Amino acid sequence: MAAALSPSRASDFMQCPLLYRFRVVDRLPERPSPAALRGTVVHTVLESLFDLPAEQRTLQAARDLLQPSWEKVLAERPEAAQLFGGPGPGGDEQVGADGEERARTGSEEQARTGGQEQAGTGSQDHSAGSGGGEGSVGPASGGRPAEQTSEQTLEQTSEQSSEQPALSGDGSGRPAVEAAGQAPEEAPEEAPGEARGEARGEAAGGGENQERPGAQADLEAWLASASELIGRWFALEDPTRLEPADRELYVETTLDNDLVLRGYVDRLDVAADGRLRVVDYKTGRSPGEAFEAKALFQMKFYALVLWRTRGRLPTVLQLVYLGNGEILRYEPDEQDLLAVERKVKALWEAIALAAETGDWRPSPSRLCTWCDHHALCPAKGGTPPPIPPEARARVLGITPEEPEQPVGSGVPEQPVGSEEPKQPVGSEEPKQPVE
Repeated sequence: MAAALSPSRASDFMQCPLLYRFRVVDRLPERPSPAALRGTVVHTVLESLFDLPAEQRTLQAARDLLQPSWEKVLAERPEAAQLFGGPGPGGDEQVGADGEERARTGSEEQARTGGQEQAGTGSQDHSAGSGGGEGSVGPASGGRPAEQTSEQTLEQTSEQSSEQPALSGDGSGRPAVEAAGQAPEEAPEEAPGEARGEARGEAAGGGENQERPGAQADLEAWLASASELIGRWFALEDPTRLEPADRELYVETTLDNDLVLRGYVDRLDVAADGRLRVVDYKTGRSPGEAFEAKALFQMKFYALVLWRTRGRLPTVLQLVYLGNGEILRYEPDEQDLLAVERKVKALWEAIALAAETGDWRPSPSRLCTWCDHHALCPAKGGTPPPIPPEARARVLGITPEEPEQPVGSGVPEQPVGSEEPKQPVGSEEPKQPVE
């Protein structure tokens, strides 16, 4: 094992060290949410669409993939049936923290994009899940395997002229935002707080093996909302003119401090001259201008990994927001990615210090509304469980044979060590969990 970090786990720690602990160290179960699963299904559709010949990649073909994609997700995650009145395995079983990254963090994407305080990173980053701990290297068992195809020429997208290369931003040095015209009226998102329990199939009135009244109608409405998101994508990109080099690409590199960075890229486009465009789909809304830098943390993380592994700086980082039909583009430079590398190293030092001292303190924010762990959070009057003896091994990637050092339990009242940041490291870190 080796110490490893994904963009979503990095964002977890920046949002709340205690949340990182609950997911990576304690591996506490978390319930699925409609928003999370919708993101999973939509991503599956957009990935599968490119299996078809270019001329067959129509909107109707994509919508025809919706039901099979939902059935595929349901087969992989039977507990998702609870969201629409089904019993699920064991009636009320929760999803372990080692489940699929995208499904675990979808409600956080909504939390980030549902109010004025948007972080905009989204939740669909497919980073290797925490089931094997951040110390296990390689595609995690809970994540999707990378589907690697031969590199092909990137054709121009429908929103650009035939004379201009598809891999281009606005050249201004700041993110370029492109809208898809009038987007359809957005389907209602997941309710916050206690109302979320009913949305997740926890409403009273039905036994664990009974279908909740109206469940089928809820499922149909949910699938219709996913269909709307797919329709917005077709207004932004033309899949008949795209040939991705890779989809669901697992990427990994090792920094000079032996920290492994890893994650999954939704789509990698490669131009004839070798230029790279990194594309990530978000089912939420695009962030406000003040939060664009935070939204790009995940993408710069991926760009850093690709730069280190391929020796070429990605030309364009592209976030496709299906919630409101906008594209956010950014052209990174070396200084951008070197700054991200420094930030990730500093963040890892803070994580390692927390693992050594047992100081996993909460960091309350508006995102707490969407957290499943209020009963265990001191900021909400709860008490965390004792820190497991293998905590350091799970975080730092120590082999089982290596003796464990004792760590504290609970959350100390005073900071342990002056170098541990209580706030995000750097000015552009997301408040989120990072799509």
